[in-house]
Amino acid sequence: MPSPLFVALQNNLNNLKSSLIAPKKSDFSKYTSAEHDMALGFVLLASAHVEEYAEQRCLKAASAAMDSHGHGKATRASKCLLVWHAANFPAEMIPLEPAEFASSLRAADVLKQYRALVNKMHGISGTKLLKLVVPLGLRDSELDIALFNTLNDLADRRNRAAHVRVNRAKLMKEPVEEWNLFQQILKPLETMDISIDAALRT
Repeated sequence: MPSPLFVALQNNLNNLKSSLIAPKKSDFSKYTSAEHDMALGFVLLASAHVEEYAEQRCLKAASAAMDSHGHGKATRASKCLLVWHAANFPAEMIPLEPAEFASSLRAADVLKQYRALVNKMHGISGTKLLKLVVPLGLRDSELDIALFNTLNDLADRRNRAAHVRVNRAKLMKEPVEEWNLFQQILKPLETMDISIDAALRT
């Protein structure tokens, strides 16, 4: 079952579609400039929702993992976060014993550094999302390469929409195509969302 954060993301994107994506028309020339502009607005706003979801989902997962670790329950997510932290933020002494990994100060620093990683992620892309989920213990079999490629495509569309005056009429692109891109993202993103929960349990 997907997380409440993922369900909220689905609802937010559906609401944006209803408000900003014009119904498909038989004649492309019938789309107005306002409808093309709304489609660009959809890309920007929907991307922001996906970014917020990814950040909050990963932060909450990291917090839950380290909380379980502090209560004596080591999970795949907590172990991977500790290894990620030890590899990227080496202390004067490399932890070797279980007690050293169980330190509450170490757990707090893991969360501090992971939160800093999330805060550096301005905008969403496949490359950025991968950097967030790998430390949570997701395995290759749980990572859909197509999802990350589609998110990279989304990042390119978002950046062009945000920084360049895009003439959608000249591109001959139906407004609904912007929604279709997000549909391609949602299903594998839901699978990844469920995989994060699995990493928190095992």
